Amino acid sequence: RRQRGQQASAPLRPRSSKPLLGRRLGFSLGMALDEDERVDWCQYVQWIVFGLGSWLAINGVYAELPFMAESLPEGYSIAATLGVAIQMGNLGPLVYTCLHRRYGSKISRVATLAVFFIGITCCLLLSFLWDKTAKLPNGKRASVPLIALTAGLAVVDCTSSVVFWPFAGSFPAIYVTALATGEMLSGTVPGLLSLVQAANKGGICASGGEGLFAPSVFFVVLAVTMLSSGIAYRSLSRIEQERTQRQMIDVLDVDVPTPSYSKIGDSTLYGEPRISQGTVQDETVNSSFSAPRTLEVQVTTGADGDDDDEFT
Repeated sequence: RRQRGQQASAPLRPRSSKPLLGRRLGFSLGMALDEDERVDWCQYVQWIVFGLGSWLAINGVYAELPFMAESLPEGYSIAATLGVAIQMGNLGPLVYTCLHRRYGSKISRVATLAVFFIGITCCLLLSFLWDKTAKLPNGKRASVPLIALTAGLAVVDCTSSVVFWPFAGSFPAIYVTALATGEMLSGTVPGLLSLVQAANKGGICASGGEGLFAPSVFFVVLAVTMLSSGIAYRSLSRIEQERTQRQMIDVLDVDVPTPSYSKIGDSTLYGEPRISQGTVQDETVNSSFSAPRTLEVQVTTGADGDDDDEFT
């Protein structure tokens, strides 16, 4: 009964002024957004586009494999060779770690730009060389350009995992979820593009073969997508630099008051400077910052046995 009475007498809490979409978004992301926090949705979309460039290339190669296998000398067994080449991409984070220990955070921006440059270059080269072969010493033909460029894309994608997230750490936590969403879509976008490519007049082309457009067009689309991710990174990097400059200006504009000293004549005040033969020893400084006061120093001079001369 007491609990019911307390519940009945408890005042009703006012409903939050935050829009319903914002409350649902904050709940779905597992975050408690403050009332004063504002989400820049344009910047949020830029983070999603930026995250697309993480694993887009490797997912795109495997999504396009059914359309390339029939034109390659290895056939569908090329998937096993590409799997080994992709594992070579783990060398990228190892090299980045060594460079980061030597050069510090200066290498982070260079590594991020290198990720996009190498990724775009490899995708453009794949659009021309995906079906080219080279003769091995044993006399067989192999898709050496495809394997080598796939290894380069693997280095790019593996390194993106160690350079994208530290960059996101300097922004509010709400934008970290946007980066995660972009990385999730890096596998969805190539899959949807492959489904569109497989659609023909007779329905879905499930057995491979030619699609609505050639693999060369597919890799060009991947290169354009990575280019847009690089542009989004440049925009976010500029936002970070402007915010850092504003913070530095705010720090320099702060007025720091000077501490005040107590008068020597009042021996009961806390923080009294002590006088000892021409030296002033300030053991404690009054913690309150008040108006400036006059500091009187009494200096005593004279030899032993002579009359002391006092100067104030």
